[in-house]
Amino acid sequence: MDCLIRYCSANGNRYLCDDDTITKLSNGTPQHFSSLQQAQDHVLVHMQAIKLKNILQRRHKKNFEVINTKNEIIGKLFDKNTKGKVKIAENDSTENEQSKLNKIFDDLRQHLGHALILDLEFYQSSNEENHQRMAQIAGTILGGTAKHTAFNGFVFDPTHMDNGQQIDFLKEHDLTYKQALQCNSHAIMAQVENFIKVNDIDTIISWGHNLDFNTLSNEGYSDIIPGQMNTLDLENVLDQINKKKDVSLNLANYCNMLNLTNDGKWHDALDDARMIKKICTLYLNVLTQPLEKKHEAETIDRSLIYSVDTSNEEPEKETLPTNAIVLD
Repeated sequence: MDCLIRYCSANGNRYLCDDDTITKLSNGTPQHFSSLQQAQDHVLVHMQAIKLKNILQRRHKKNFEVINTKNEIIGKLFDKNTKGKVKIAENDSTENEQSKLNKIFDDLRQHLGHALILDLEFYQSSNEENHQRMAQIAGTILGGTAKHTAFNGFVFDPTHMDNGQQIDFLKEHDLTYKQALQCNSHAIMAQVENFIKVNDIDTIISWGHNLDFNTLSNEGYSDIIPGQMNTLDLENVLDQINKKKDVSLNLANYCNMLNLTNDGKWHDALDDARMIKKICTLYLNVLTQPLEKKHEAETIDRSLIYSVDTSNEEPEKETLPTNAIVLD
């Protein structure tokens, strides 16, 4: 089912467009949803964003409806009797949650170009009572202009893989046994370590990092990841923000709720990392606000000012000593 969010008014219908604004079809591209539930969930998560707060200004919630491509009404967007109902929260707890989210992503903005979104996939070891081991490790850089912005490595380990797992690996990657031996975890993690150093990575972002970090630690790579880097478990952060809203934190479900399309496949480490990157980008650009920097002019020791010109002419700055503070 293909759905749109429509706002009905005496001045003509408006639609929720790709940029999350309400406008005429002639002025934008309408945003499509797969179901009434997805449309409601989308607004549920976006309701704290500036743009979706603005769409409610001078508009009645009862005039919002979800329609199909035949202009048939499927349901009301804000119908309290509809499953997955949308509530516009305006209490202090919601503001506090948004404030926390703004702070987290404002901090993250300081690390763009040096933040690595990481994901791992696993296989069951054949000789360690089904102990999980690293099968794939991939990462992509959030922001920046690095020459190489991503890496993707698959591990071949005949010591812990049974015959079937080894054969599957050779077939999937079209490698000879000798070639596959070069894909051992030590060789791959050495390249990952070099990638981190070359790009001066200082922050690791993941979607639930406990299993990833535990596995890396068990295999002897905790000095590489997380090492001394900052870590951000995005799943945990969003779980805390959405814990009262009954929102699924499964990566695929969350992306679907945000109307983010996966051009690859789920449970592939690189494709999952790219989807986490889409979530980060959405929150950085739409769902959070940069914190305003406080002016601290009043804390300046004015005895360090070389000269204060009270005339209408500007002082010649080149005559000031190099350690002077110039106030605008």
